[in-house]
Amino acid sequence: MKSLLLGHLVLCLLLIGGCEGRKVPNLSQDKSDSESSFEYNAISCRAHSFSLTDFGAVGDGKTSNTKAFQAAINHLSQFSAQGGAQLYVPTGKGRDAPEGRYASLLFGTNLTDVVITGDNGTIDGQGEFWWNKFHSKKLQYTRPYLIEVMFSSNVQISNLTLINSPSWNVHPIYSSDILVQGLTILAPVSSPNTDGVNPDSCTNVKIEDCYIVSSDDCVAVKSGWDQYGVSFGMPTKQLVIRRLTCVSPYSAAIALGSEMSGGIEDVRAEDIVAVETESGVRIKTAVGRGGYVRDVYVRRMEMHTMEWAFKMSGDYGSHADEGYDKNAFPEIKGIYYRDVVADNVTMAARLEGIEGHPFTGICMSNATVGLAAKAKKQPWSCSDVKGVASGVTPMSCDLLQGDVVNGGCDFPVDVVPIDTVEMKRCSFDGRMKSPISSPSTFRSPASPSGEAPEDKDPAPSPSEPPLTSAAGPDTRHDIHGRGSSSKEKPKKWKPKPSPLPPPPPPPVVAGAPAPLHTESNVTLPPKNNASSAAKMWMWIIGFGFAFGCVLVVSILNLRNNKNRNRNMQQEIS
Repeated sequence: MKSLLLGHLVLCLLLIGGCEGRKVPNLSQDKSDSESSFEYNAISCRAHSFSLTDFGAVGDGKTSNTKAFQAAINHLSQFSAQGGAQLYVPTGKGRDAPEGRYASLLFGTNLTDVVITGDNGTIDGQGEFWWNKFHSKKLQYTRPYLIEVMFSSNVQISNLTLINSPSWNVHPIYSSDILVQGLTILAPVSSPNTDGVNPDSCTNVKIEDCYIVSSDDCVAVKSGWDQYGVSFGMPTKQLVIRRLTCVSPYSAAIALGSEMSGGIEDVRAEDIVAVETESGVRIKTAVGRGGYVRDVYVRRMEMHTMEWAFKMSGDYGSHADEGYDKNAFPEIKGIYYRDVVADNVTMAARLEGIEGHPFTGICMSNATVGLAAKAKKQPWSCSDVKGVASGVTPMSCDLLQGDVVNGGCDFPVDVVPIDTVEMKRCSFDGRMKSPISSPSTFRSPASPSGEAPEDKDPAPSPSEPPLTSAAGPDTRHDIHGRGSSSKEKPKKWKPKPSPLPPPPPPPVVAGAPAPLHTESNVTLPPKNNASSAAKMWMWIIGFGFAFGCVLVVSILNLRNNKNRNRNMQQEIS
């Protein structure tokens, strides 16, 4: 598997139409790039526009376009000081290749102001290959995700259709100010671990207007696994989930955990619809996790054909390794549900805390659960939980029998910062694309030759665990305990000399930003004229000295010849 590496740039990636696999697009389309134009909403607009076809992409279903993608990213990075640039990916068909590293298709780290959007454009991960390998236990390392951003801020992922991901679909991790909006995510319900959106140790995140069909959790909120998450200590907080529709027969619409050791707090979910899903909002944890889940608010949730309407599990017992603290007890406190309607449900609730460390502060109000014809005889099962309930049908368990204050469970009225972001109306016009030079001359700080380091391992940033190649596992998540180590060292990428000269400097326009400092516009120091003159005089003197020597020798030879002739005449006479 080859991946697109994004780093230290301002990018807008526009995926319009459809893209099958990881190497797109197709040139045989109804409209050429120059005829394409459209508008879209984004957190920020771009002044410079390019198409992936400008960088040599071929969508014949056979050609790898990794170099085209990487060349485009390298070229677009030069516009970061000017507000960034947008890359248009037209409709096409590509291919997948089970080679290289198991990194994500779109992966970026240390990014700021990134927009990945499209007019419901499709990315097909062609995950069947990976699912079959997983089921046959032929994969040694973690399967790739479709979109992943790490240590980044101001990121928008919107208006896309993601299908058949090898594993998770969208994974923002160690990031902030994330907007996930208008996604359609589809995977067979038999596919393994095809989670929809998994915010992981992130702050100020909004997930809204998404439709997800998955074999796993539609939204899984995470923050680290066991001792790794505890030591790293980066919680997920200020999370808004709004207008989510989920179909997941074997998992939850929204799961909190089980990797929650860094902490999860201030989660607000509203206007959620779950259909043929195992459970609504589920908490998953265990002894040894540590961390906390607190201040979780749910309202206006509608569920149809469910196994459980409410579910909490304190015995979700898998661990990263044997190094976890067996005395690390998670704190589950302040979980609020209100205005919930469900029908055709097998069991209203299964709430199981941890003995000696109960889940506390649970509140349920105005909840009606219609049971299925073959429902369990006991609609509620509760242990090691404490809380209150009112207006709940069927009647809740004895551990939730206190009165709800003010007639309903709380829901915050303050505004999360991500809700204050104002969207801008942006556009792409193929007739107004920015001029570019030959793709082989595109340069980036990491690639002096301008040649993309395909299938090689870039040097990681000091704050980032290293990526690996097929010779080693994906260890980016070692601090979460999800990766493993490898004794084999990754291959080093060595730059090659560029076969073409650098592009000419851009024209200077009055009022325009100063040009970037690149090889093509560096001003060379003036030549030393005195030194040049001295060299010239040295050549003149040397030449004169040599000429003089030749002249003297010639005169002496001529004189000697005259004397020899005179002596010969005297001898004859």
